[in-house]
Amino acid sequence: MDTKPSLSIIIPNHRERKLMSVYAQVKSFFPDAQVILCDDTAGQGKGWAIRNGIRDSKGDLVCFLDGDLDIHPKEIFKLLDEIQYCDIVIGNRVYNAPLSRKILNVGYKMLIRLLFGWSMSIDTQSGIKLFRWGKLPFWHTNSFAFDVEILAKARQAGFNIREIPVESKIRASKSFSAIWCTLVETIKVRLSL
Repeated sequence: MDTKPSLSIIIPNHRERKLMSVYAQVKSFFPDAQVILCDDTAGQGKGWAIRNGIRDSKGDLVCFLDGDLDIHPKEIFKLLDEIQYCDIVIGNRVYNAPLSRKILNVGYKMLIRLLFGWSMSIDTQSGIKLFRWGKLPFWHTNSFAFDVEILAKARQAGFNIREIPVESKIRASKSFSAIWCTLVETIKVRLSL
């Protein structure tokens, strides 16, 4: 008898052009998974969209996967292999990116280390994460910083979090407003803990 836990895959959508391609690929690799497309076309924020998607999830395991194809859906297999040993698995992106994006990434990791004391290696903004259902903390942050709130609360609760390398292609740059919002929300998360 197959006792594999059921899987819900939540894909946030903020006007993603490749969304239906991502959906088709996810279903081809994981035909039995529940795939939830959660829209943020009104601009409420990625955290808001995924929080709404969670309400419909039924899987014992819940995966967040960005809808821009920067991370291929097949990378989920790596996280599924690892989840048997822990509560939460997050992808650590291995990629080539423009120098400006690399500087931004390092700068944000430095901020995370300063505010939370976490390792510089942790990739909080990775677009792929996998959780055991009971180990997914509730979060209030609506912006991109929702990942930081989830991981901070998971660490406070003593959940076992692992990182594994995943292949990624960084295509789009972030707008100044998105960067500023993430920085402000990250500081708010730290102050709220």
